[in-house]
Order: sequence, then structure tokens, then C-alpha cells
Amino acid sequence: RLAAKKLKEKRQMIEDELMKELEVLQNEHTDLQSYLAELQYQKQCLEAQIQRLFPDAPDPTLLNDEEAMAQFFEQYL
Repeated sequence: RLAAKKLKEKRQMIEDELMKELEVLQNEHTDLQSYLAELQYQKQCLEAQIQRLFPDAPDPTLLNDEEAMAQFFEQYL
């Protein structure tokens, strides 16, 4: 009986630790999702600014080639 009680207590302690770890990870996940949304918003704002400043620039949402974008903007330097 004593061994079973100790085993049950140990299992409960492990479960409690895992629940705390899960809560920490869920909070980190939420924080990362918020940060990603913020970065996506900033990207949209920057793309809109590019389109306003350089109306003949390639659409940055369709062109993921950084080198091609750099070549385009070099003509303005």
C-alpha cells in the first residue's frame, strides 16, 4: 500500500510539472503568434509604401526574389 501511495504521489507530481510546462509553452506559442501577426502587418505596410513610392515596381507579393527587387531599386540609386 505504501509503495502504491508513493507511486501515485510521484505520478501526480510529474503530471503537475507537465501541466506547468504545457502552460508555459502555450503562452510562448500565443506570444509568437502575436509577434508573427505584427511582422505580417509591418510587411504589408512596407509593401504598400513601396507601391506608393515606386508605382512601376514589381508587386512584392508576387515577387519573392530579393535579388530581382534589389536590381529594380538600384536604378534609383
